[in-house]
Amino acid sequence: MKKVLTLVAVAGMFSFVACGPSAEEIAKIEKAKQDSIAAVEAQKAAEEAAKAEA
Repeated sequence: MKKVLTLVAVAGMFSFVACGPSAEEIAKIEKAKQDSIAAVEAQKAAEEAAKAEA
């Protein structure tokens, strides 16, 4: 019985590890976050430039 429970526990650990995001997915999320920040900063710069002209 101990061996069966051990095998089930090990299989459960592997399933948790397998369900996590891959390094590629993590990089994709981080790149999207950086792109979003850059877009907001560019928009702020454009608004400030428009105010300076007026």
